[in-house]
Amino acid sequence: MPDDDFSHQDTDADIREEIPDQNCFVLPPRALAHRLVDLFFDNVAPILPLVHEPSFRKELDALYDDHKSASIAFSSVINVVFAYGCDYLDLDLKRTYELAQTFHERATDLILLVCYELASLEVVQALLLVTLHLNSSMQFHRMWINTGLLVRTAQALNLHLDPSDWDISMMEKELRKRFWWSIYSLDRFISLKHGRPPALNIEAGHCVQPAAVDDDQILPAYIAKSQDPRRQPSQLHFFNSLMQLIHISETALSSSSANVSSKRIANGGLAKEVTKEVIYTQISGALEQESKLATWVSGLPEHLRFDYSNSNPKLRKQQRSLQTRYLHTRLMIHRPNMISVLRLDKGLESLEGNDGFLQAVLTASIQQCVQCSCDLIRLVEEYYEQKSLGPWWLLLQFIFTTLATLFAVRARKNLLRCLDDNAINIAIEKAMTLLRSFGDINPTLTQCRQYFELMMPLTIAQGFILDTENVYSRLRIPTDSQAQALPFSNPAFTGQMTPQQRPVHRAQSSMDYLPGRDAGLRGADQAMAGYTAEIFSDATFGSFSFETLDPILQM
Repeated sequence: MPDDDFSHQDTDADIREEIPDQNCFVLPPRALAHRLVDLFFDNVAPILPLVHEPSFRKELDALYDDHKSASIAFSSVINVVFAYGCDYLDLDLKRTYELAQTFHERATDLILLVCYELASLEVVQALLLVTLHLNSSMQFHRMWINTGLLVRTAQALNLHLDPSDWDISMMEKELRKRFWWSIYSLDRFISLKHGRPPALNIEAGHCVQPAAVDDDQILPAYIAKSQDPRRQPSQLHFFNSLMQLIHISETALSSSSANVSSKRIANGGLAKEVTKEVIYTQISGALEQESKLATWVSGLPEHLRFDYSNSNPKLRKQQRSLQTRYLHTRLMIHRPNMISVLRLDKGLESLEGNDGFLQAVLTASIQQCVQCSCDLIRLVEEYYEQKSLGPWWLLLQFIFTTLATLFAVRARKNLLRCLDDNAINIAIEKAMTLLRSFGDINPTLTQCRQYFELMMPLTIAQGFILDTENVYSRLRIPTDSQAQALPFSNPAFTGQMTPQQRPVHRAQSSMDYLPGRDAGLRGADQAMAGYTAEIFSDATFGSFSFETLDPILQM
């Protein structure tokens, strides 16, 4: 049985008395609220089923009809739902970003008032949605910190235990399972992205997946079965399939990281040693993961298979999201083998004993990695133009992974044979075009794009081992005014908390760089020593680490 519910009404009342400015509780006009909620459930909920639609709409309408005040946690949920909805408004990208950040900051201000004081499902729900939306402003360190808080709060609420036999409502049972699996996946994703140990492992909780039913079928005491043969498949099939794919991804990356020994180098980093034994172990792991991927693909529900023609836009978005994540996973499975070859002085020719079998397998693995990169960016471009994949900021993981991988390939062109140079160049150009299309709405994104633009002519035109000293002398970080923080002001929402009450929000907090500081590549033999983003020097933007721009997994 779960612990007794944590009481939060008294805590809310105490906190409210300490807030002289109540503007963060003010709701937007009802028509706008309904528009943003519709956009959320049409576009976000099929991918992130973390809000029970019937009960949420009922509670929101009650706030407008009865003029009642919501709990602080639910007010945060409302605002972050509005933030996600703003991402899909039919406005120019800069305006939608500003509107989304306005609601996101409100949601953040509200949840920070209570997340350290109490534990409830609403607190977990709000903090989880806020943390996932931090991808939009690229605040990766805050995601790391928030994830730790989410893990502890979830465990305090016993979300890691199977609630199937508990005397609670069916809706709470299903939300508990959805929240737990989402937090588990987020912890693995953010830990692997930063190269740090996760807070959770597969044995840390139950293995019961949410029921593959939609929200309208979840009644207080039971789950209703639909008798309508025309009813579309449940959207939860996607969520459960995604959890399985994420586990394959994390297993692949965890095993590849554990299989490579490291030694300390002069600059304080770690250089990983490459031997035939290590490469054979990596290949064995890659083949094992390929087998798991093949089983996963064959077990997909028919409507989620990549060649199926979906007429329902929500199911089509789920299908395409799985397809791009599948390609991303295959890319990441084979990339350690490419990294190992890039670190050898003479590429495949450096292998002892002229091992033809090993060379052939490595060549095929590298070709698979590059092919997945090219296919991935082609689909991302196609689906983004059709508005059938996700918000712009969810595409960044694919763009950064593709660029980092293909730039590394071009930088060591002399070591990698039998690759389609034309396809690689086209993929790089497509990725850069997408990156440029996002403009300068985010200062961190602007700096990253400018750096990739500086790297592009060097890696493509030269195509050989880059001379670090020459690169240092030719690259300097731009110092234009776009590097400054953008004012995320919205004239329609003037209510703001006082500086003493508001946590400090800095869009560029993760990259306090020194203007004019030299930027360059590490030695090419170290360029792919770990994760692909290590091709960029950590010193490039002060304390900003480019490893966080090459995500390993996506919730």
